[in-house]
Amino acid sequence: VLRETRGRLITAITEEQRASIIDALAEGTSAGENPRVQARAIRETLGLTRKQAATVRAYRRTLEAAPPAPAAAEGEDPKPAPKPRDPKQVDRMVDKAAARALNRRAETVARTEAKAAVHEGMYQGYDQAVEAGVLPAEQMEQKWLAGVPPRTRAWHASMNGQTRPWGEPFTSGHGVSLRFPGDPTAPVDERANC
Repeated sequence: VLRETRGRLITAITEEQRASIIDALAEGTSAGENPRVQARAIRETLGLTRKQAATVRAYRRTLEAAPPAPAAAEGEDPKPAPKPRDPKQVDRMVDKAAARALNRRAETVARTEAKAAVHEGMYQGYDQAVEAGVLPAEQMEQKWLAGVPPRTRAWHASMNGQTRPWGEPFTSGHGVSLRFPGDPTAPVDERANC
């Protein structure tokens, strides 16, 4: 199952990466950054989702911005503005943030694909038993059991208790047909971290 479905996920990652790289280039060009700086932004976020990449770039901008001068109490002399952070320190902090985000991304992909493979294998096992005449399809019923938000998508929680005859798909709150949780044929927003 993993071998058969991996192409769809790789395509989705590639499209996500393409959009993330375009975002980094557009931001860098708008800011007048040279290609080396733009390349760093791409390298720091390669492998992340578009949203995660934007968060890492925003974190860098926050760290690179000069901190505001502390407010002086009434009657005191103004306090000097703090020194900006050392660029190497900023790089280390951003690298750590990007590594944490990449670890979360890797765990999400692994969890999503492992769950899809297990459920697809179970589904195929039942389907084979029906085809072999071991299980009578007309006597089988499927029931969707969902958790509660926020761990479960609201549009999946709304499916809780749906029953279907064997082989008939469930319908998510977004109107998407799902054979089971993590269905690899479903769009990513219906199955990631399922």
